[in-house]
Amino acid sequence: MKISPMYILAGTIFILLVLPLLSGCTTSEPANRTVTELSTDIPEISHNPTENLEIQCDRADTGTTAFDAGTISPALQPGCTNCTLSLLTHPVGGFHGSPFLISLIGYNGTTRFPVSEPSGSVTYTFYARQMNPGTVKYRIFRVDGLYETSPRPLPPNFTVSIEPDSFTVQPGGTYNSTVTVHLQPDSHPHNIWLYLHADVDGSPDAVADDWIRVDVDDGSTMAGAGLWHFFHGMGGNCQDLIVIPQGGSGSVPFLIQTGERDTGMVSVNLTTYPCKPDHGPLRPDELPKKPAGIHESVKPDLFTARSFANYIATLSFSVDHSAMPGDYCYSVQLRTPTGGGDYSPVTVRVIPGMSPRQ
Repeated sequence: MKISPMYILAGTIFILLVLPLLSGCTTSEPANRTVTELSTDIPEISHNPTENLEIQCDRADTGTTAFDAGTISPALQPGCTNCTLSLLTHPVGGFHGSPFLISLIGYNGTTRFPVSEPSGSVTYTFYARQMNPGTVKYRIFRVDGLYETSPRPLPPNFTVSIEPDSFTVQPGGTYNSTVTVHLQPDSHPHNIWLYLHADVDGSPDAVADDWIRVDVDDGSTMAGAGLWHFFHGMGGNCQDLIVIPQGGSGSVPFLIQTGERDTGMVSVNLTTYPCKPDHGPLRPDELPKKPAGIHESVKPDLFTARSFANYIATLSFSVDHSAMPGDYCYSVQLRTPTGGGDYSPVTVRVIPGMSPRQ
């Protein structure tokens, strides 16, 4: 599986994951350069270079061994590339907000003291969409990990509740519930996975089960650090080159993976980008100008997503007859509630086409 260069956003921290294209680059691209990198010797390439090829999308491996389509909605299948319609139209729900970290330590200036009744909470939101009026009921358990559904005993001095845990929904409604965990000062549970199961009356196609981790801040240096790592929203190319003749059009898919606590608005944008970048992320004034004669769009470009799900956005391009042959480079900018990325390159290769009829 190919790995595309991508910058991941985690809060305000940029983490360079992989940038293999940049090795050996010593010169920078002028900010006002044209995107077109022309060649007088354009190779003969099929107008559909992906014909008869299996398209594979870059994606993070969240683990599939625990996933059971008999107990979990098939729309949450890891790596699913045909679940977008279900996820955008069926009732859905998921966790969102800050990492579920419970502090055992309080501070009075520089003095630390134990919290007498440690607790923390996180929000779960259900989106009814166009389902018929009905009742939603929640149950929440401890499980071994992501995609697990078999209940395990809670740790000692650990209680969990959800409020409200049952209510009637109407079409188009949005409903928030709060999951709260109470501990005792001497509790030290770490990396506890909770699983919320939703029974949605009259809507068996609802995609509403979700998972979340709970950890404690006991004052140690790395307490709860794992909650800020792993399971962030990200995206990956399914095809990084598309060949279009003058006067033609085409599209490529782009995979979006939401992570933990990643329920909320997702945006996808296409921007011009240097074909051979030597650093990143780039400021807006470092991006090339939009090329003449090429028109791009993304669908969907703004939508409500849920945690631990896979969405396909379609990147579409149309090329005027007047567009010059050459390579035109773009990058996908993705934002999810917990992350995203600024660099996932797509090249549009324009080749000579038939002249328009007079």
